[in-house]
Amino acid sequence: MDYLHRASEKLYVGLSREGEIASPKERGMRRDIMEIKNRIDNENCPFGYRLLYSGSKREGFRLESSDSDIMFWPKSHKVICDSSQGRYYNFQNSTLILMESDHKFPGYVLLQLLNDSNKPDVIFACFHMNSGRYISSSTYCNIMCSFLGGPGSVPHGPCFSTTLGKNNFDLAFCFKSDFWPTQALPWIGRCENWPPPHMVRDIISGGCHVVPIGHRSSLYEKTEWRISFSHAEHKVVDCLSHCQFLCFILLKMFLKEVLKKETKELPLCSYHMKTVLFWVIQKNIIPEWYPQNLLECFQICFETFINYIYHGVCPNFFIPENNMFFGKVYGNVQHNLYQQLVSLKRMWPSCLLLSPSMEKQLRRYSNFPIPFDLQVRLPEPKFDCEYFFEIFAYTCYQIKIIFNPIKSLQALEKILKDKNFTFTKYQKTFMQVYASEVFRILAFETSSYCGNASNKSRYLLEMRSDEILRLSRKFGFLSTSLYEALFLYQTNRYRKAVKVLECLKIEMFKNSVIYRYTIDDSAYAEAVKELPWSIRLNRNVVTDIVLDSDLIYLSELSLEQEASKKNILPAIGIPPFVMLYFLLVLCYRRVNARKARGALADLFSFLNNDVGEYVPSEFRNISWQILGICQELTDHKEAALVSYKKAVEEEIQVNQISEAAIKRIDRIQSGQLY
Repeated sequence: MDYLHRASEKLYVGLSREGEIASPKERGMRRDIMEIKNRIDNENCPFGYRLLYSGSKREGFRLESSDSDIMFWPKSHKVICDSSQGRYYNFQNSTLILMESDHKFPGYVLLQLLNDSNKPDVIFACFHMNSGRYISSSTYCNIMCSFLGGPGSVPHGPCFSTTLGKNNFDLAFCFKSDFWPTQALPWIGRCENWPPPHMVRDIISGGCHVVPIGHRSSLYEKTEWRISFSHAEHKVVDCLSHCQFLCFILLKMFLKEVLKKETKELPLCSYHMKTVLFWVIQKNIIPEWYPQNLLECFQICFETFINYIYHGVCPNFFIPENNMFFGKVYGNVQHNLYQQLVSLKRMWPSCLLLSPSMEKQLRRYSNFPIPFDLQVRLPEPKFDCEYFFEIFAYTCYQIKIIFNPIKSLQALEKILKDKNFTFTKYQKTFMQVYASEVFRILAFETSSYCGNASNKSRYLLEMRSDEILRLSRKFGFLSTSLYEALFLYQTNRYRKAVKVLECLKIEMFKNSVIYRYTIDDSAYAEAVKELPWSIRLNRNVVTDIVLDSDLIYLSELSLEQEASKKNILPAIGIPPFVMLYFLLVLCYRRVNARKARGALADLFSFLNNDVGEYVPSEFRNISWQILGICQELTDHKEAALVSYKKAVEEEIQVNQISEAAIKRIDRIQSGQLY
């Protein structure tokens, strides 16, 4: 037993310190960021839709396999559980949809349209039955996928999966009910001990969703919808203790790294593990959850799961009559899975070592002291890295994917004026950087109108863009100044751009600067001592440069942006240090040829000597490409050919610019001028 207690402590501390998992502090930070982002995006979501972020990233995970799910629904369409609830809505402004659930598959419903809809997708998905109009789930899902999915989108249950850059998303177009469903009313009575009463009230007031997928054994499979409790599940996960949260992580790891490794077509997912955990907690099978019994808690959840497999029943947490194993875990699949689980149970606890992630954590702390009080205190510099990278991930690349920058500013203003909303310390800094990104995009959008403008209008537009970029720099990261230099180059103010770049060259290469997870802890801690996050990121954090595909930033990168746009990517990402040298070469080429050669030599040396510290693997291709452009511009064509070929040969092609590199190679080989 002592061994299990020590192993539990090692896992508790190890998982809490891993950036991709979460310490309690990181969980709170990630939850706050997702909450404010969800709120901002709902304020400016187009076409009268609302959205909800879900999936494991919403729950606080940052594993490689963590998914991003987004649920969309039309704000004007209201799902009601019985006809009497229709009195809460105005028929003229709302489309009412009645949830019909009087058939034999709990958790699934038919949707009857009670009045006219103004959404063509809803109208085309309607069919007539029993003198009423109903919305077909399969037709609706297919319509939304064909219109909004884009190339490469594939159906995935009630969603369709799509890729944006290196991020995978599951998009579900659904409908929302402001009411707690009748089928789930008994759940309220079960919540005597857990979740706490205030959370139960919050969950019930949030209602539910219906997503477009039917029960596989139902005669109405193509037309019925499944009740989704995504909003409720977020709330339940948020009230997990840290030990319970880590137990959920262990269950997910065991499923992915042990069970699925042995059985590739395993009909199980992390949702089943989450359900097991919820039931174990609510039934109070484990009276106390604490770090020393983490593995005992995991073992009890694991044995509960085995019992579910034995009986072929996994009751939904909110509607237990809905067996989530129905049609999935039965016959040979059930028998083989049960035998596999029983053999693993006999190996307890050595079966834990079959999971590479668990083994790593157990071995990692074999020779390191574990904190006496088991309080995981992530060093401040490491936490700042996590925090700033999280902010960057949810601001850059995303503002222009769906939303209009002007509407984004209006959304920020509306939220700031809301006296009923209290910002957390994490949300305040997020809002600041979000505003910086909106200003950056607005500045370059404004300058894009200069092409056909008169001299006076062009001057006024440039001055307006300058002013907006200064605001962006004031609120943004240290590297935001690179956009200012880029704009000065774009508007032929080369000497001013050089001044900005030479200052940045000093600031960006200080030991106290953070780039992704590259950091000198002691130098950073000394430099930012007692400074608020808003100033820390402004002085000491550099981030990737993002060039949106539908705006021309540099004519020298027009081919790359065209290739990116052709591949339906929202932007090109460039390492900030590569961008710094690139702009120095471009600017000095206009004012000082000798210094241009020096900047090119610096870029060549920097890129060839980097071992992934400042040029991430996913951006090696664009970095070689930029080196080749600089070499070609300075008449080093043979060297440029080598660089372009390296860009094509890079294994990771996140930016998808190979087509541009091939065009540049062909141009040089055919003797065309740049």
